[in-house]
Amino acid sequence: MTLRRASHTLRALVALALLAPAAASPARAQEGPPRDEVTTPANAEARAEGAAESPSVAFGTLEEIRDKRLVRLVVVRPRTVSASDPTQGVLASVTSGAETSPRLRWTHDLIARRLNKYIRKYRSMTAIPPGIEPDFFIVFHLLRYRVVLNAAYPSGEMYVVSYKAPGPPRILWRTPKEMFEEDATKEFLKALKASRGEK
Repeated sequence: MTLRRASHTLRALVALALLAPAAASPARAQEGPPRDEVTTPANAEARAEGAAESPSVAFGTLEEIRDKRLVRLVVVRPRTVSASDPTQGVLASVTSGAETSPRLRWTHDLIARRLNKYIRKYRSMTAIPPGIEPDFFIVFHLLRYRVVLNAAYPSGEMYVVSYKAPGPPRILWRTPKEMFEEDATKEFLKALKASRGEK
């Protein structure tokens, strides 16, 4: 095996390890979100009512990261959602260097498993740990847990954000509406593959 091939293989293994879900007990895997985190649709809609994007937010496209590999996945759930500008909390989490809290690790791991499948197949994205500057962030803005047939499912909005300090963060892509995390991740990967010419 050549040094170049060995280096490529090592980088791929590191990517998989970093996005892989943290070890959890079987009880936790079956448990899902804590009961006190489950919100009703009525409460969630009331928080989001009248939401509008600020004209000051910078936007771009996924074409800007067509050849970029380094990514960091972050799940955030602000205590309050700004009715005038819901994107500000997402951008603030990126610029402040926020990481996924232990309470949101379950949702983080669900998304990470789906991203791992993409990484294993295309090898065009690499997850990195804190301390290394990523090319872009995948941020899942958790709004609530929706209960369907007595099972709770994370629901929110997904964003792709590029940020290089000291410049402002830029939103390159976002889900068109609130979605289950599975649907949001599928929509993102579909858009990413289209921008990169992957099938």
